[in-house]
Amino acid sequence: VFSDHWGRKPALSLGLLGTAAGIIVFGSSLTYVQALVGRFIGGMLCGNLGVLKTFLTEITDKTNRPMGFSMLSFGWALGSILAPLLGGLLSNPCDKYPRIFPRYSHGGGEVSFWARFPYILPCIIVCLYNVLCCGLAACFLTETKCRPPSGATGGSMTAETEAVAKYTALLNDEEDQDEEKYIGHQASNWSSAMPVRDNEMTLTEVQSNPLQENTS
Repeated sequence: VFSDHWGRKPALSLGLLGTAAGIIVFGSSLTYVQALVGRFIGGMLCGNLGVLKTFLTEITDKTNRPMGFSMLSFGWALGSILAPLLGGLLSNPCDKYPRIFPRYSHGGGEVSFWARFPYILPCIIVCLYNVLCCGLAACFLTETKCRPPSGATGGSMTAETEAVAKYTALLNDEEDQDEEKYIGHQASNWSSAMPVRDNEMTLTEVQSNPLQENTS
């Protein structure tokens, strides 16, 4: 609903920033309730998968749509492999990398930040990555949701969104025409495979049905 009203780019940006905020809350949690709140924030504000699939459908056609969705699946699988690896390597840095992340600061009298929050380091990396992706999306993604300006019900669209709308409509028309051609071709093949019979009955059929012979 949000992406249909405000556009795909704002929805994707909000999802990325929401995930960044949720992961920071989760990494800095000291209680179980705070960890649940962090996961709740990240899950509530990140609905990018559905928006991303819609965006891929709108910017691709039948020639490159399988490739686009296969790249989406590949990215999901790659993240599922690298994310746990990153979390395991960067969590508890005071125990794994004591020279870089000391457990005590100020001459050993105070517990360091990294020792107080042992899981914050991988969460910071993920947060920075999401912020970077948000900036790239804001700079390079083309808005595919065409809508009138805010406060107007039928105002004119910008030149960019109008061009996208015309291009999308043209692709949809071409796909509909190709589908009609395919259905017509299949129907012609099916009709050509059917045996052709003459209007006249064969001698065997007439002899086997004399009533029809008399009526005809």
